[in-house]
Amino acid sequence: MKIRPLSQYTIIKLDPAEKQIGSILTPGGTFEQFNVPKRTGTVMAVGRGLVTAGGQVLPPQVVPGDRVYVLEAKVKIEVEYDGVMCLALSDESHIVGVIVEDNDGKEG
Repeated sequence: MKIRPLSQYTIIKLDPAEKQIGSILTPGGTFEQFNVPKRTGTVMAVGRGLVTAGGQVLPPQVVPGDRVYVLEAKVKIEVEYDGVMCLALSDESHIVGVIVEDNDGKEG
């Protein structure tokens, strides 16, 4: 099934999580380990954009096919899109940015 998002919704197929180990300094002065999942994915579909109170439509900044870095959302909305479970974001504020390639063709 494919979904055509409404308003400012964006559907993103997240990449499989790769656990990255890091450490933080706690108030007691010790380091604790934590896992941070990789939060990159591919935009599958976008809505028409944000509608302002005055009725103006602000178009989305991402398009299907863009590779993006996504912040962890407090509320996760998962939907099936084209047979794959995807993340549905209610607005673009959870997208840090579009991943671009450097001159060597590597994501960076």
